[in-house]
Amino acid sequence: MNEQLVTELLEALKAQTAAQTKQTEAINRLANSNESLCKLIMQTLAEEVEEDNFHQQTYLSDRK
Repeated sequence: MNEQLVTELLEALKAQTAAQTKQTEAINRLANSNESLCKLIMQTLAEEVEEDNFHQQTYLSDRK
């Protein structure tokens, strides 16, 4: 390889590394966002279950 090709290869590798770094950061942000969303969904579902358990079924005779 001549010096020009080596220089171009190094520049391409630097650009690829920068792109992969940005991609990794974006993936990490997405993972954190998904984790927060999952926690919120689980919390909401847990609250709904608690509310459902709180209200006892009342029969036509008003007995519980």
